[in-house]
Amino acid sequence: MLLAGPINIYEEHLEANKKPFSSITPAATILIINEITTGLFYKFVLAEGIRVYFYGIDSNILVVNWLDSLILLFYVFFDFAGYSRIARGIGLLYGIPTPVNFNAPFLATSTTDFFTRWHMSMGQFVKRNLFSPIQLYLVRRFGLKLAPLVSVISMMVSFTFVGLWHRLSWTWFSWGIAMGVLMGLEKFVQTILIKQKWNQSGDFKKITDLIGRIYVFLVIIMSFYYFSSEVF
Repeated sequence: MLLAGPINIYEEHLEANKKPFSSITPAATILIINEITTGLFYKFVLAEGIRVYFYGIDSNILVVNWLDSLILLFYVFFDFAGYSRIARGIGLLYGIPTPVNFNAPFLATSTTDFFTRWHMSMGQFVKRNLFSPIQLYLVRRFGLKLAPLVSVISMMVSFTFVGLWHRLSWTWFSWGIAMGVLMGLEKFVQTILIKQKWNQSGDFKKITDLIGRIYVFLVIIMSFYYFSSEVF
């Protein structure tokens, strides 16, 4: 799990140690096989297939334009989601609590929604250990009237940590700040819409969801273009 990425709550591992190891049921066996084989397919067929098709068998992905950034996005997704599923399958095999790490991130309609679907265990870890404690402290310190501003500050601090967690560099530091500010603005707009009792339904919701998904794609592709040199 340390190598592959799924991050779990430490207390759940302690609880798992207290339970006797039980035999694997047929349903669990099917789930384990599905997770591992799907992960291998994602990693060695789709991710590596993308890299070999566009850049050759002995080459790395070279990002020089926006199309390369799009290719990198899909490569990273299938690579990361692949070995996350392999790790989850092995974790289930040995009775080690291993969380699901991806949940259809390309269906996200906002950047905030995207990062609740992408590397979910990391997001939950940051929310549990940084965002919620910081937000709670600041609200108690300055009151509920500043709750929207507090949420923005908490998001910025949390995603600055996420950026530096990837690598200690100014590129990732600025990426974390930028993502934190963007999601803080999304939260601010969402708060205003809720106060205005803005509601979506029917065809209008379908249109806004489509626009939201295009917006997320553009944001993520731009961010991949920005820090692609750091990835390699």
